[in-house]
Amino acid sequence: MGMVVRPWGHGGPVVVTSEDTAPAPPDVAQLDALLRTHGAVWLRGFGLGLQDFSRVSRALMPQPRKTPLERVPHPLHRDVETVTKGTQAQNWHAEYSHLPHRTARMAFACEVPGAPLHVVDGVALVDALPRWAVERLSGRNLCFTSWHPATLWQAVLGTSDVATVAQQAAAIPGYKVTFNPDGSLHAALVVPALHRDDATGRLCLCNNLLPGAYAALAVTWEDGSAVEEDLLRAVQVAADANRNSTQWSAGDAVWLDNHRCMHARDVQPISRRHWMMQGWPRNPQE
Repeated sequence: MGMVVRPWGHGGPVVVTSEDTAPAPPDVAQLDALLRTHGAVWLRGFGLGLQDFSRVSRALMPQPRKTPLERVPHPLHRDVETVTKGTQAQNWHAEYSHLPHRTARMAFACEVPGAPLHVVDGVALVDALPRWAVERLSGRNLCFTSWHPATLWQAVLGTSDVATVAQQAAAIPGYKVTFNPDGSLHAALVVPALHRDDATGRLCLCNNLLPGAYAALAVTWEDGSAVEEDLLRAVQVAADANRNSTQWSAGDAVWLDNHRCMHARDVQPISRRHWMMQGWPRNPQE
C-alpha cells in the first residue's frame, strides 16, 4: 500500500505515514521529490532506526556537513550527530544562514522524544505577513555579524592561518572577516532579506533575522541601522502562527529544505535523544 502523504498544516510541508502494519524504510526517490516540492517532510510512524535514518539522509544529502565542537557523533552511526548541546529554546532560524555556503538540507530523528521541533514554510510566512512588512523587506539587504572563538573557526576551517582565511573570505561576495587580538573572528555577511524559492518562484523569508536564533549574532540592515522592532514583531507573530509542530514519537524523522523552511525548538527535557544530519544534494546549487 505504501506511503500516504498529507498536508502537515500550514504552507507546503507534508506528513508521510504508511498504511502497512510493518512499514519498510521509505523510498529515497519519493522523499527527495517531496522535499523538493514541499520544503519539509515529517516521516511519522515508520519506527525508523538510526541506521536507516543515516542511510536515507546520506542518500538525500550525499555531500555532508559536520559541525566540530558543537555536536557529538553517534557512537555507532558516525554520520549522525547530536542536535546543538543544551536544552534551551531556540527561535526561528535557518542553519548557518548567517554564513556563506549555508547548509541546504537538514534531517532530524527522534530516539527518545523531547519537546516538539517546529517548522515554518518561508513562502507561507511571506504570504502571512502584513503588506507593509513585505514592502519593507523587499529589495533590501540584511547584514549578519557573528563572533567565533579561535577554537571553533579553526576546527571548522581546518586551519589557523589568518592570512589564508582572510584571502578566501575576500573572494566571497558580500562577506568580510576581521580578527581580534585573542584570535577570535568576526564575520559579516550581507544577503537579501527575501529571496525567490526555487520550487515555487515565490518570495521566501528563510534566514536568521529574529532574535534568539543564534548566540553572538547581530542582525542589522546593510547600512548598519537597526531592524525596526515592529517589523521583527510582525515576522515573529506570523511565524509562530504558521508553525508546523512535530509531536515526536521514537522512530520519527524530519527532513527540510534549509533555504525554504526555518525551524525552532522549545525548552527540551534532559532525557530527550534527538539526532541530526545536514548537508547538500548532489549538486550544491540544488
